[in-house]
Amino acid sequence: MIFVNKYLLLGMLNMKKIKRLFLLLVVVTLMLSTGCKKKEPEKEPEVEEPPVEEVSVKTGVSESMINEFGNIFTELKTQELYDASFELGDILTIRFLDEEVDAPFVTTYSDVTSLSTGIFALDDYDTITLAINMGDFATYYGIAEKQVDGDNTTWKINSASGEPVEMVFTLKEKGGYLDEYMIMQLKYSNVREDYPQLSDEEFANFRNIATTGMGKNVLFRSSTTVDDFYNRAKYADKAARDHHIAFVLNLTDDEVNLVKIPGYEETYFSTIDHLAKNINLDVTSEENKKDTAEFLRTLANHKGPYLVHCLQGKDRTGYFCALVELLMGASFEEIVDDYMLTYYNWFGVTKEDESYQVIADNNIVNTLQTVLETKDLKNADLTAETYQFMLEIGLSEKEIEDIKSNLSTDYPD
Repeated sequence: MIFVNKYLLLGMLNMKKIKRLFLLLVVVTLMLSTGCKKKEPEKEPEVEEPPVEEVSVKTGVSESMINEFGNIFTELKTQELYDASFELGDILTIRFLDEEVDAPFVTTYSDVTSLSTGIFALDDYDTITLAINMGDFATYYGIAEKQVDGDNTTWKINSASGEPVEMVFTLKEKGGYLDEYMIMQLKYSNVREDYPQLSDEEFANFRNIATTGMGKNVLFRSSTTVDDFYNRAKYADKAARDHHIAFVLNLTDDEVNLVKIPGYEETYFSTIDHLAKNINLDVTSEENKKDTAEFLRTLANHKGPYLVHCLQGKDRTGYFCALVELLMGASFEEIVDDYMLTYYNWFGVTKEDESYQVIADNNIVNTLQTVLETKDLKNADLTAETYQFMLEIGLSEKEIEDIKSNLSTDYPD
């Protein structure tokens, strides 16, 4: 028989209680320190969304849709692009032949930089036009080959079968060109009374070019003096008479078409010497260089005062006058100011407007950078660069000197 001391037994029992209490305290402490975490609900497996079907709009381009400048006037209704949820300011992708071209969807040629491609919803048409601002879309992208016979221009489509070239339009970037597009939104009116701040001559964008080196009252520029589509021709033609213009350089009308314009025989223009030719718009093309040289020669071979005009007196006129002004010694700033005066006369744009420098950079600055092959127009010797350019397009040194001599002549008011 084994006997256990009662005090020892009591001690052993107390030790067991102490151990239980100790273990209980440890458990409670751990629970308090870590907290009671709720079991996370199981996540439902992610279901992949089906890809959004690409919206596309198609059209075909035939030879008859291409004009003499290579612009393509499609049969695709502008509303069809809107119905496909394409909006002005979007960048679209055009797929055709082996090409894939990204271009902004805008309203006028000047909404994009010169020599840049655009998809245009022109005000005068309810169908889409594809063009390069101051360029040749059809030739550049290999859609058709131009064939020129005198004043007649035809096109030969480049599709293998000779059938119309299919074009597919899809969305590239929603609103990707919207900021640039909004800056370029300019409005004009053909109502004389809507321009009370302008004289009749200013309304017709008629003005004397008085930049550095130019003789007094020797060279003027304006919108058209013969085609009254913009309700300005009668004011421009009267101004030409009032300033005794002796020779007109008409950059937009062929001689054969002039006589078809209503009221042409009553114009002052029809009574004086002139050269009329629908000059090629693509300033990088050999055709444009040939046309430009031909018009420049008239300044060497005829006496002034001279008038230069196209339709609005803006792009073709602006480019031609800039070359002449640079030859005579005008500064870069003078060229920009003279060019942008047109945008005041037509659209009310001033130097304080956000669009002023954007328009200048996108148009006359970019064009001159391209043809003179220099980016830094502000610091280049622009007179020397222009002299060299005129030699390259076929003028002789004597012809250039004769131009300078004639343009430095002063004429009375």
